[in-house]
Amino acid sequence: MIRRATAISRYCASTGAVTGFGPIEDSGDSLTVTCLPSARIVRISLDELRHFSSRCIADPVGCGSASWAYCQSLGHAGGCGPIEAAGTDVDVVCLER
Repeated sequence: MIRRATAISRYCASTGAVTGFGPIEDSGDSLTVTCLPSARIVRISLDELRHFSSRCIADPVGCGSASWAYCQSLGHAGGCGPIEAAGTDVDVVCLER
């Protein structure tokens, strides 16, 4: 799952957005994604992110609630991810208020 999140994020970044998420719709070989022009990408260790949800593993399904709670702890509206993995670190997307 993280590979899909990474591909979507990188695609949106290539269009000038900060990142993106989805797919929000699919039809055959076509996907619709949402690109975010403003957001903050934060790198955090997977161990630290697990403090926000013990079910968190390095994929968007298991870490979605942990990413949301982590970003809220930083004062953001919420978050999603992870969108990238680098060794024991992951990147999550924090959404601005």
